[in-house]
Amino acid sequence: MTPRRRERQRSRATYDRFVRWSMTERGRFAWHAVDTMLVAAPVLLSLWAGRR
Repeated sequence: MTPRRRERQRSRATYDRFVRWSMTERGRFAWHAVDTMLVAAPVLLSLWAGRR
């Protein structure tokens, strides 16, 4: 097995672990937090910029 093949397999394993983690309760909570921050950041910035 060449080193590059092994490297790709390792990244694939990391990706699988990440997918499994994102399906857990804590992972779903983290995704919701990220989504909320992405939605709220422009709104908060516009409010803060408009108030100054």
